[in-house]
Amino acid sequence: MEVKVLRRGDDFIELEIRGEGHTFLNALCQKLYEDPSVVFASYNVPHPLEDRALLLVRVSSKSPIEVLKDATRKLKEDALNFRAAFESAFNKFTSGR
Repeated sequence: MEVKVLRRGDDFIELEIRGEGHTFLNALCQKLYEDPSVVFASYNVPHPLEDRALLLVRVSSKSPIEVLKDATRKLKEDALNFRAAFESAFNKFTSGR
């Protein structure tokens, strides 16, 4: 994954993200909207044959960078929790055979 800051202001940030698609970006936007200071969070894939997306985040308070850091940390925690729950369920399933 490559991330490039295209524009940045006190209440917004626009990023170009290469190497990720709808799966990651949709989950990231969902996490961003959990923060009450997020006014707008959306991404656009300009063309399906291009390996890039544009992410725009606008906030009413806080720093847009801090909001992005928090959302990515929470997304990582969710992935780790899912992995642990899956491994536990899989181990119970295989040990019961």
